[in-house]
Amino acid sequence: MTMTDSNFRNKIAESNTEKGSWSIRGVSPDIRQAVSTQAKKSGVPVGLYVEQAIREKIKSDRNGGKSLTIAGKTPVCMQDANEFVGMIATLAGAGVEIPVSLSKNAVALLNRVGRDVKRGGREKPVNQD
Repeated sequence: MTMTDSNFRNKIAESNTEKGSWSIRGVSPDIRQAVSTQAKKSGVPVGLYVEQAIREKIKSDRNGGKSLTIAGKTPVCMQDANEFVGMIATLAGAGVEIPVSLSKNAVALLNRVGRDVKRGGREKPVNQD
């Protein structure tokens, strides 16, 4: 009868837990006790608990440099939107052909302004002294 690698590790961990003695050089007795307690609460052998904790720590360290970004957009300034649409209108009035992408951007900007107004988002008025 052969044991898989996982079964072998579990068997060793169980035997260490049953004996109550296990050691990793440099790990203080209070930490060993805490690990034993947490492993018991989790219902897994100490060795498996330690292995999972180490794997999680490695994964966390690898992903540590990767920060999450919040996808929320800042409210659109109505004055900026007005100037942008006014510029497009001026160009169109002068006979300049407006690219489709620029028209789409203007529509998207106006939609954002509408959403911001609907949500109640307001920008502080600009002092025009």
